[in-house]
Amino acid sequence: MDRLNIPGQLAILSEDVAQLRKRASEEKVAQALLDAALAAVSDGVIRTERRIDVLAREPGPQGVQGERGPDGDAGPVGPQGEAGPQGEPGEPGQIGPMPKHQWDGPRLRFEIAPGKWGQWANLRGPAGISGAVLRGNGTGLDVAAIPEVTPAMMTDQITVVRDGALAQISVSDLMVLMLANGISEGEALTVKIDFEGQMIYRGEAVPGADEAAPIWRIRRIDMTADDGDVTISWAGGTAEFIHAWTDRFMLDYQGSSLNGVDDDA
Repeated sequence: MDRLNIPGQLAILSEDVAQLRKRASEEKVAQALLDAALAAVSDGVIRTERRIDVLAREPGPQGVQGERGPDGDAGPVGPQGEAGPQGEPGEPGQIGPMPKHQWDGPRLRFEIAPGKWGQWANLRGPAGISGAVLRGNGTGLDVAAIPEVTPAMMTDQITVVRDGALAQISVSDLMVLMLANGISEGEALTVKIDFEGQMIYRGEAVPGADEAAPIWRIRRIDMTADDGDVTISWAGGTAEFIHAWTDRFMLDYQGSSLNGVDDDA
């Protein structure tokens, strides 16, 4: 009986085929929707990653200052640099106050440090030769009868007594002798003498003075003239104590030549 109901069976089959086609169509739509959703998610992820990359490259706001970290170990000492050029001499400073000093009759001393005194200097010279008449070779010589000449010249001769007998020395030799023995015109001063050929540099300062300190007065004795004259000049043209002994070769000297006689000496 079922075999004879072919139309009915075809109708059932046709309905089943329609249902299958419908289901397949629905599944294709669902797959398309799923694919679209996945594509949208993928595109969102890509754009999110790009945004994150951009944000990572942009500087953020200034953060709070952190605490100072511990100091590192000191590095090794570098090599000594080359010495710089010699600077120009500075302007002379003002003359300082007179140092503290004490007198004891003809003796004088200076304070070389607070509460510390230098040695006494006796300013009284040795006694001169007594009498106005010198005796030599049994002949009396009346000193008062000898004419006085002025100014003195470096070629002049001076009569002296040596070992009880008369002798002669030149004015130039006497000057060199006085310089070499540090005669300071009656003042208790430290004296420096420097012989440079026919130039003599003489510096004076208070006892204990630093050679590099601007507290010296310096004169130069120039004996290079062919006529025998000697030029005595002061550093900077002044006898003030404003120079450094170590600068004696660089200073400007101003003075006069009076046959070796210096008005300030």
